Amino acid sequence: NKQILDEFINNKTKITIDNKFNVKNLLFNNYKKLIENDNKLIIKKNIYQFICDIDDNLNLFALTYTGKVINIDWKRYINCDYKLDYKLLSNINPYEIINFHNFNNSQENYLCILCKDGRFKKILYDNEMQKTNRAFTIIKTTKENKILNSFISKQNMKLIIITSIGRLFKYKLENKYIAPVSKQAQGTVLNKLFPQEEIISCCTCKTNDQIVIITKNGNFFCINENEIYNSYNSKLGFIDEKLQIKNDAYLGLITDNQYCEIVTNKERSAKINFSKLKINMNTKKFQIDFLDFKDDEYINNIYFSKNLID
Repeated sequence: NKQILDEFINNKTKITIDNKFNVKNLLFNNYKKLIENDNKLIIKKNIYQFICDIDDNLNLFALTYTGKVINIDWKRYINCDYKLDYKLLSNINPYEIINFHNFNNSQENYLCILCKDGRFKKILYDNEMQKTNRAFTIIKTTKENKILNSFISKQNMKLIIITSIGRLFKYKLENKYIAPVSKQAQGTVLNKLFPQEEIISCCTCKTNDQIVIITKNGNFFCINENEIYNSYNSKLGFIDEKLQIKNDAYLGLITDNQYCEIVTNKERSAKINFSKLKINMNTKKFQIDFLDFKDDEYINNIYFSKNLID
């Protein structure tokens, strides 16, 4: 639970956990508190970027913008008061981290990385990578072509990508469609981009999931996964006229069963629970009345968290 981690980091409290039962209850109760204050625009508070469940087979690692991976030995520190600092992260600045990942080592886990130019790398996170206590590079990037997102692939999932002009691409993540590559490989470019076009964001989903498209000015569109053409057949991607924007910019993608936490340039934030919102079917927009942005206010950061209550 990121709230507990933040308390560790800030040295506000020392928490001693005696057994798994207490761990589960502590995490669950704190998580419930985090989601109670949703669908309100408030003065900026701490944003909880990473929440996961705990079991004996849990593995954690961090991925930086530059493609470095750091395994985190959480079992060693769970009963201690510690900081998520340079020492724990192999002398890497914590602010370089783009994502934390958790996975179960009782099954095969594929780390997937998407870069700004559309380059995509899928690699088996094997025992050698899991056991190393040193940071290692998984992909080489440049400042101009940074990593946009990363995730642990599941065979029954699909990948949705959006570009700066609103083109949507959909790929199946099974190995027969996107084969894993070696640690040394640089990955492949999934789709060709037009001049001045960039990859903006991506998300994973299941069949019939609702995809939420988020814009800089606080517009939230909804489209069903089945409406997006399969990019193996439609090389130019998919464009929906109702999802086109003017004087705005695309920021991110998310499935509607996750929580979206936004932060504006005016130091205000909101946790959005899409299950409580209505959709205008004519415009495909969520009706979000509480986002009363001020003049020249816009979203400059987005964070996602899972709904673990279910």
